[in-house]
Amino acid sequence: MSLAGEVRRVLLEHPEILVEVLTAKPEVVYEALARLMPWQNLATKEDLRRLEEKHRHRGEKFKNISLP
Repeated sequence: MSLAGEVRRVLLEHPEILVEVLTAKPEVVYEALARLMPWQNLATKEDLRRLEEKHRHRGEKFKNISLP
């Protein structure tokens, strides 16, 4: 078995190793996410505020509807 295969096997058998490493060095997670995710497509705080306001406005419309 290759070294990479052996490392993979050990990590699969002992996932607590990954937890310990990622807790000690959380920047590893951020670096991995930065490579995997297109950050320009993520919502900003302003995007979330606009979405919240839009839904709040729609909710107010439905409050005024009386049901038979």
